[in-house]
Amino acid sequence: MDKGESKLSWINDNEMVRVSGFGSRVMALVAMLAPCALLAGNWTLSSGTLTSENGEWVFTGASRSGAILTVGACTTAASDGILDFRNTVVGGNAITTITIAKSTTWGSANIKEFYCDTLTKVISSLFSGNTTLEKFCVSGLGNNGIESSAFKSCTSLREVNLGSSKIGGLAIDAFNGCSNLDMDIADLLSVNISGLATRAFQNCSKLHGKLVLHNINSFSSAGSCFSNTGIEDLLIDSENASFTSFSTAGFTGCKSLTNVVLKSTKFVSLPLQGVFSGCTALKTARLELPNLRSCTAGNGANRLFNNCSSLSEVTIASLPWKDASDNDLTDTILTTHVLPAVSAVAGTTDAPKKCTIYALRSEFKRFASEMTAKEKNHAPRKCYGVYADTSGNRKAYMVQDPDYKSGFIISAK
Repeated sequence: MDKGESKLSWINDNEMVRVSGFGSRVMALVAMLAPCALLAGNWTLSSGTLTSENGEWVFTGASRSGAILTVGACTTAASDGILDFRNTVVGGNAITTITIAKSTTWGSANIKEFYCDTLTKVISSLFSGNTTLEKFCVSGLGNNGIESSAFKSCTSLREVNLGSSKIGGLAIDAFNGCSNLDMDIADLLSVNISGLATRAFQNCSKLHGKLVLHNINSFSSAGSCFSNTGIEDLLIDSENASFTSFSTAGFTGCKSLTNVVLKSTKFVSLPLQGVFSGCTALKTARLELPNLRSCTAGNGANRLFNNCSSLSEVTIASLPWKDASDNDLTDTILTTHVLPAVSAVAGTTDAPKKCTIYALRSEFKRFASEMTAKEKNHAPRKCYGVYADTSGNRKAYMVQDPDYKSGFIISAK
C-alpha cells in the first residue's frame, strides 16, 4: 500500500460523523481548512445578553441590527483574555460590523487581545486604565475614529493595528500614557488620518521612527500631541485646505527627534511657542511655508527651538514672509526663535565656529549691518555683513551663497 494513501479513520466530534479511508493528502487539506472554520465565533443573543458559544465571554447591553452587532459591558471574560469578533455569527446571521454601546467601559475587564473585522469607532474611555490589554487589531475603523481617553494609561499595550482604511481622528488623550507601545509610528499611523488632538500620544516613550503627516487637516488643538515620544524624524507636508496652523508644545521633550521638515502652502500661522522645546537631539530643521502670514513672539520656553542644544542647521525657504500689513516677519523669526538656539553673538574671535547666516538672495543684504574691523578679521568667506537684531545685538555673519535656493540657512559651525 502506498504510504501516501494509507487507510485511517477520523471522527468529527462536533457532528459525530465518522470519515474513513482518508489519504494523507486529504488529511493535510482538512488540517489546513480546519483553522479557518474555527475562526467563526458563534454567539447567542438573548434579552440583551450576548454569550459566546462556550460561555467564556458574556456581555450585557447587546443588540443586533442586520449585520451590525452592538456590544455592551463585559461581565465574564475568558481566562486567556483573547476577545475575537472576526467572522462572528449570531443566531445564524453573519456579523460584519461591531459597535460598542455608548458609555461602555472595559477598563477593568481581563482583555489581553482584541480582534475585529470592522469597528465603527473606539468610544471614549473604552479601555482607559486597562492594564491587561496588550494587542488591539481591527481590519477597518469607521470614520468616527478614536474618541477621548480610549486607550489612556493602557500601560501593557504594545501593539495596535488600525487597518488600512481612512479613519476620522484621534481625540484628546487617545493613547496618552501608553508607555509600552513599542511601535514604529509609520505602522501605527499607516492609515489616512484626518486630525490629531491634544496629548493624543503624549508620554508614549517607546513610540519611534519617522512620523509623516501627508494630508492631515487638523493639528490646531494638538498641543503636546507627541510630547515625550521617541519619534526620530518628522515630516508634515499637508496641502489640505483646513491645515492652516497648529498649536504649541506639540513635540516638546522628544529627545530622539533629529530632523524636522514643515512644508505647506496652506499654512498661514505659526505659533512657535515651544513646539520643539527640549528636543535635545534635534540637529536640522527646514521651514518651507511660503504663505506664512503671522507668528507668535516668544522668549525662553516659548521659543520654537528652546533648549534644542544639538541644533546645527535651520533652513528657511520661500522668503520673505509678510504679515497682513505687508510687514516683514523674517526679523522676528530669526531674532526670537532661530538664532538664540544655534548661535552666540557674532562679534567675537570664535564667531565663525558658532553660527553663520547664509542669505540666499542678494536682497537679504538689507538684514546685514556693516562689520567692524574685528569682525572682518574673523568673518567667513563671501561675508558681506553681520546680522543684528532690532536691539542692535550682533547675532551672526551673513554670507552670499548662490549655490542654494531662495531662503536662509542658519548654520552653526
